[in-house]
Amino acid sequence: IEAQKQKIAADAPKVEFHDQVVAADGSMSVAEAAKALHGFGLGRDRLFNKLRSLKWVDKRNEPYQRIIDPGLLEVTVHPYEHPVRVSEVSWTTRVTGKGLAKLRKILAEARAA
Repeated sequence: IEAQKQKIAADAPKVEFHDQVVAADGSMSVAEAAKALHGFGLGRDRLFNKLRSLKWVDKRNEPYQRIIDPGLLEVTVHPYEHPVRVSEVSWTTRVTGKGLAKLRKILAEARAA
């Protein structure tokens, strides 16, 4: 019992950090998420490959609605003026804190297997 209490006390900062990340508003780019997942040897392109293999994004790196609805990924839309075609819209796939925590869990489980 004493060993368990010590483990809980030692893990408390990690648990608090996890809870803050999951509850945080906002999101980060896939490149930033790859840096946050630095222990798994992923860069932006490898993380996009992983997201495609997990069926989180399609071949154009757009997230599926079933991943957007629970708040794992989100899309930001950016209108801009194109010099030839007047106005265009670009979009960016972004990873939420909740999505980052879920990815970390999936990657850790895959590494342990």
